[in-house]
Amino acid sequence: GDTLGAKTAATTAGVALNANDDTMVIIEIDASQLPDGSDWINLTTTSVSASIFQVTAILSGYRYQGESNITAIA
Repeated sequence: GDTLGAKTAATTAGVALNANDDTMVIIEIDASQLPDGSDWINLTTTSVSASIFQVTAILSGYRYQGESNITAIA
């Protein structure tokens, strides 16, 4: 499907992914969560095998901040 699963909070150690194909990880960070003086976040990946990554940042001022994610293919 194209709907998101349950939200899971990451620890300071990060998020570990298994050897699954077609995995999408969405990282949501509110600007108020950044430490004082920080204007960005850093993403670091470690891998023991060949991997393909894509990072997309969506910056917007939401007019509606809802919890539901609608589907485009249902």
